Amino acid sequence: MCGLIGAYGSPLNRSAALASIAHRGPDGSGWTVIGQTTLGHTRLAIQDVSDAAGCPFTYGPVTLTYNGEAWNTAELRAAGGPWSTTGDTECVAALLAAHGPAGLEQVDGMFACARHHSDTGTWLARDRYGKIPLYAVRTGRGQWLWASEMKALPRGVPATAIPPGCAVHVDTGQTTRWAQPAPPLLPDPETVLGLLRQGVAARLLSDRPVCFLLSGGLDSTLVLTLAKQLHP
Repeated sequence: MCGLIGAYGSPLNRSAALASIAHRGPDGSGWTVIGQTTLGHTRLAIQDVSDAAGCPFTYGPVTLTYNGEAWNTAELRAAGGPWSTTGDTECVAALLAAHGPAGLEQVDGMFACARHHSDTGTWLARDRYGKIPLYAVRTGRGQWLWASEMKALPRGVPATAIPPGCAVHVDTGQTTRWAQPAPPLLPDPETVLGLLRQGVAARLLSDRPVCFLLSGGLDSTLVLTLAKQLHP
């Protein structure tokens, strides 16, 4: 996965910060400073491996750093445009530009992101189930640091995870819940298998080769079996 690091109103050694998460993204890195906000990123390219889809990514009034993957990219692209890349980062940036954090409800995927909007300021957000990590610490009044890994933040400073399905406005410290996890289901076995097949099909979306790590357990074996049925 990619790596995020950033700051609001707080000093940040950019070179050291990016180096601390370099192992998360061998395909590029960069940072930008907008007012009091510093956004840094290291990239592991999955959808649209060109530099055009790298982060920080700017779409209209939004500058975005993003880690994760949206699996409904085709659906999101059909509803908007025009587009300058073929990746999912641009789709997420467009939703945030048009709808703010509420736009994340339209994303089927796992992600963490930091975005700056020229009018509404800087927000940090995580996917509805908290599958992708993002940690933040308030270092002073109106001062924040955040990163994909706790070890990239200052030692001795208590960092907390951004809550799943939530967005934090670092300008004010306000937390907004943009999504609620779906209630648990108890469907019949055929329905479960159908949902698994749909999920595997969606997650095979990639501009890079896909590999599987097999533990020998039932779950990883089942996922590989379904993938081979879809792509022999």
